[in-house]
Amino acid sequence: MKPKKSDLSYFADGLLTRFLANTTAGEDAWRVIAEGTHGTGVILTAHLESTLHQLRAAGYSVRKGKREKTSEKEADDLLAALTDEAK
Repeated sequence: MKPKKSDLSYFADGLLTRFLANTTAGEDAWRVIAEGTHGTGVILTAHLESTLHQLRAAGYSVRKGKREKTSEKEADDLLAALTDEAK
């Protein structure tokens, strides 16, 4: 049986931590975070424990996200697509 997908995933990267929504409920929670972060969904890592506590107290499930490795071809394809969109 697959584990239930968390509402939000977070990625702590040194000074900053970013949140990504995984569910519709997570999107609602992310919007609230974004309101207080100039639309970024990124907080100072120093506030992570407090933010996680508040999210969980509000009934949201939150898990540390897993980083997926990107192949060189995937990175090249993404860069080409972004370059094409910028033209």
